[in-house]
Amino acid sequence: MKHRQKLLIILIVLSLKTLAQSSDIQKINNETELVDGSIYILRGFNYSTSGTYSFDGSLVLEGDSLYQFKRVEDLIIAGEKSVGYTNLWKLCKINGQWGLMNLNYGSRFLSSSRNDNNNSFSYLKKTFDSSCYVKFVGSGNDMKINVGGKDFIYYKTTYYTFYPPTTKKIMDVQICRIGNPVILFDEHRDLEKISPVVVTIKLAKTLKNDDVNTFVVPFDIHDYKTVFGADAHVYLPTDYTDYKISFTELGDNDIIKANTPYLLEGKFNSGRYVINNVMLDFNGDKECTYNVGKLTIHGVYKMENIGHGDSYIFNGQQICKCPNTQNVYIQPYRWFFTSDAGPFDGKMMKLVYNNNETTMIAIPYVNVSFKKNIYSMKGIKMNCDESQLHHGIYIINGRKIMK
Repeated sequence: MKHRQKLLIILIVLSLKTLAQSSDIQKINNETELVDGSIYILRGFNYSTSGTYSFDGSLVLEGDSLYQFKRVEDLIIAGEKSVGYTNLWKLCKINGQWGLMNLNYGSRFLSSSRNDNNNSFSYLKKTFDSSCYVKFVGSGNDMKINVGGKDFIYYKTTYYTFYPPTTKKIMDVQICRIGNPVILFDEHRDLEKISPVVVTIKLAKTLKNDDVNTFVVPFDIHDYKTVFGADAHVYLPTDYTDYKISFTELGDNDIIKANTPYLLEGKFNSGRYVINNVMLDFNGDKECTYNVGKLTIHGVYKMENIGHGDSYIFNGQQICKCPNTQNVYIQPYRWFFTSDAGPFDGKMMKLVYNNNETTMIAIPYVNVSFKKNIYSMKGIKMNCDESQLHHGIYIINGRKIMK
């Protein structure tokens, strides 16, 4: 029995060691272990329970920004899990002083400046001054993180913050280096500014098999067949004349370019799409634009309402116009287009792929009058009559209806 218990303990220890290695998180025990330009997370650690907690930020404003540290369950960077990029910090050495720059809000440094809102709030400052100077005092489990002359602690049960040394802390704050940070790009969340960094990206975006999927991202994708699937086809809009939008299919070895609109069609791998070794540098703009003839294509990075505008979207197997519709929301990593020549009759439009007209879009369709309020389950108003809906669940006059 004792032999079995001993064996079980050994197996548990080995499994924990394997998890720690796969997570690629290295706790820093001494300032000499720090590397300028590397990516880190800050987390609270309770030695009595061995519990760890990372943090996330909110209330980021223009200029110098309030930053609220909230307790969230620690995310292990392994398997299918990733860390939100608001949790990632780049360690920078400027004029001999350490600083922690938040990746999410680019060129803003953690600061212990006083504020009149709440001691649970701190600043992210655009100006790197003495309130942003970071010192690492001590070593091992006793190492403290000091920002602008104040210790960074985990206070009460909710917040990280800066308090005088007399204030009782609940947890120590650790700084941990991440060798291969993994961040999540989610179509349900607006993309904020990100400072230059090399990361692995997990893209949470819906791609429908055998349908038309507009696609745009702010980074290059190499070997797209590996990412999306061997049967994925990628088309780049290359010309627009006489109501014909021409597309050219990418070769298997071509690169999906940053801030460039594409149509994706075919059959796709399931789950989140992993793109490794991405050089990411995003300026925070809500959209990018790309001109094809007299068409302007708008790639979306923050959810956008294009209702009441002369805009055109791909909606399943149709092209729809949105002039008299109040709310037409486009999620991130999709695109819509407008005409520099003014409104046109979408019924005349055709799509041309590799110099051959295709029936991939069977009936380009435009309708600006509706008898019923029809929305998709994602909240996009359907610019068509009920009889023209494809199979699926819709919200029609406030009720869920399956067609």
